Amino acid sequence: MHKDFTLDAAGRILPYLADLGISHVYLSPCLQAAPGSMHGYDVTDPSRISEDLGGEQAWERFVEGARRNNLGILIDIVPNHMSATHNNPWWEHVLAHGPFSEYAHFFRYQIAPASPIPGAYLRAGARLWRGFEGGRTEAGHQGWLAASGALRQQLAVGTWLLGRIVVGEWLGAAGYVFRRLEALLEIRSADEEQRQRYEGLAKRAGELLAGARADGRLQAAKEVLDADPERLDAVLQRQYYMLHGWKLPGRWVTTGASST
Repeated sequence: MHKDFTLDAAGRILPYLADLGISHVYLSPCLQAAPGSMHGYDVTDPSRISEDLGGEQAWERFVEGARRNNLGILIDIVPNHMSATHNNPWWEHVLAHGPFSEYAHFFRYQIAPASPIPGAYLRAGARLWRGFEGGRTEAGHQGWLAASGALRQQLAVGTWLLGRIVVGEWLGAAGYVFRRLEALLEIRSADEEQRQRYEGLAKRAGELLAGARADGRLQAAKEVLDADPERLDAVLQRQYYMLHGWKLPGRWVTTGASST
C-alpha cells in the first residue's frame, strides 16, 4: 500500500478477489508513515490511517467493501519499530525530553551513562555533524535543533543554558528555570512527580525561547553558539542520544546509546 495504490484502489479489486475464492486480503502497514512512503514501515503516527492511502474515510470504505464480499482482513501493524526522523513527533519528543517525555514508554531505549565512551569518539561525531553540509543550530517548532544538511536533531531543553541559547541580560530572574532543567539531565528514569515538575519548567523554557526569538535576541545567541565549536561539542555530548563516527566500538553502540 502506498500513495499510488491507495485503499480505494485496493477496494475496487475486492469483488475480483472474492470471485477467485480468496478468503482474506493482506494489507501492508496502513498507519500514518513518512510522507511519500512506498512501504508504510516507517510509521510516524500509529493512532491514525495514512493520509497517503486516503485516511480514515477510505479505511471505512475498504472495510465495508471487504464485508460485502465476505473477505477477512489481515493487517501488518509494525509493532516493533517506527520512523526515527523529524517526521515522527513522538520520537522527536523523546529526543528532546528523554525520560520525561510522555512518549518515552512507547520506545525501548537506553540513555547513555555520564561518560562511558572515549571522548575522542564523541568529538569525532560532533566534528562530522558540523562538517556535513555545515552543521549549525536553529529554532524548531518543538524547541532548539542541531541541523546539518537535511538532518535535524532535537536538543534537550536542559542543554539550552549550556549552549548559551538563553544568555545575557534577557535571562534575568528566569535563570533558575534553566539551571533546574540542567540538573534534571542526570535523571535516567523519571517518576510522575518528577515528570510533572519537568513539564512545568520545560513549558516556561519554551515561552522564554519564543520571546527571545520574537525580539531577535535568539538569533544573536545562535550566531555565538554556531561560531564556538567547543561549546557546540559540549552541548551535543549532553543529549539523550549520541552522535558518533561509524568506527565507534560496537559495545558502546549496544549498551550506551539510544536504540531505534
